This record gives sequence, structure tokens and C-alpha cells, in this order.
Amino acid sequence: MDRPESSKFIQSGFRTIAPVGWRNFIAGNEDLKTKSPKGQIKLDRDHLYKIAQFNKRVNKNINYVSDEKNDLWQVAETKGDCEDIVLRKLHDLTVMLNYPRSLFSIATCWTETKLNHAVLVLHTDEGDMILDSRFDHVAAWHRLPYRWGAIEQHRGIDDFWHMIIKSSL
Repeated sequence: MDRPESSKFIQSGFRTIAPVGWRNFIAGNEDLKTKSPKGQIKLDRDHLYKIAQFNKRVNKNINYVSDEKNDLWQVAETKGDCEDIVLRKLHDLTVMLNYPRSLFSIATCWTETKLNHAVLVLHTDEGDMILDSRFDHVAAWHRLPYRWGAIEQHRGIDDFWHMIIKSSL
């Protein structure tokens, strides 16, 4: 059974404090700040294939290594944890491949084993899609086994994100 149209898009609620690692990272990385309202890309097979191949390539080329208790957010080079891999994807898609920054948001969630996790959200006209370091395919946000936390705000206010409201439908 397909979900209602509204649940294909992440719904955000109350404002919340952005992760400390994000606030520290973005202070020194102006090129990855959000400077415009959230956008959408028209999702077609070519874009989906290109983005999925990109996601798979980054996942393959970066070894996952937890930074344990030191939650340092940085653009992964050859190794990093989930948020470092998200930042690598965001950097490459926006700075190297010239996708508009407004198409992407970072979101936090908890895995099925209750671990903190970060993913990259691609905003499309067909719904919000997730580029995840745990999966090579690009998936609709509501089809993943996560309990959702917060999503980055798109108006250049880097100290605050918004809580994600999971549809009960």
C-alpha cells in the first residue's frame, strides 16, 4: 500500500538546537551553509541513477570509523563516521558537481539498534530521498527503519534545526 502524498515529504515541527558538531563545523565552512529556502529537484530516472551511483561510490571509497565520544564533524577523506560521510556527500554534490545547496538537508535519526545516525536528504518533487552511509541505494525517507530526530533548517540559521514529525499514516 502506498503512503499518502504528504508523508513522502519530511514534516518538521518545533525548533531545536543543532548538533554541537554541526555548529562547530559550519562556523568554518561557509561554502556548505544554507543560504536560501529549501528547493526541489524534478526526480527522473537519470537523476536518481546518477545520485544512487554517486552514493554507492562514496560509501565504497570511505571506510566507516566511529569517532567514539569525540563528535567531531569533518568532511571525510578516506575514513569517517556517518556525519563525516554526509559532509563528504554534501560537499561533493554542491561544490564539485554544482547541485544547488537548497536541494539538500542533513537529518539525524536513530537506527534500529538505537545508535545515533546522520543522513543526507535530497528534496525532490516526488518526496524526500535519503543518501545513507548504511545503504548504497537511495531510499524514500519513510521507508527506512529509523526513528527520526531533527533536520537542518534552510534559512542560514545554523544554530537551530527542526524536529522531524513522523507521519502516523
